[in-house]
Amino acid sequence: VGLCDVDEKGVQYILLCQVILGNTEAVEPGSQELFPSSNIYDSGVDDCLNPKCYVMWPSHLSTHMRLEYLVSFKLSPDVRSKIINKS
Repeated sequence: VGLCDVDEKGVQYILLCQVILGNTEAVEPGSQELFPSSNIYDSGVDDCLNPKCYVMWPSHLSTHMRLEYLVSFKLSPDVRSKIINKS
């Protein structure tokens, strides 16, 4: 929730997708990479042994990802500030 932008009406959106990770490679947090380092990789992760963050390369979006749901929601300002302050 803390990573979602808020529109002018206070609504946030999350895309829930089905993803095929394939062969993953380590990608440094904050990296500006737009492509895999080699053709053998399909996606990136922050830590190969214990991933918490996943990167899908733009070149693989049409073959490795399918949109399942678009969730929209609006949090009260109090709830939003509590969630963001925990991050």
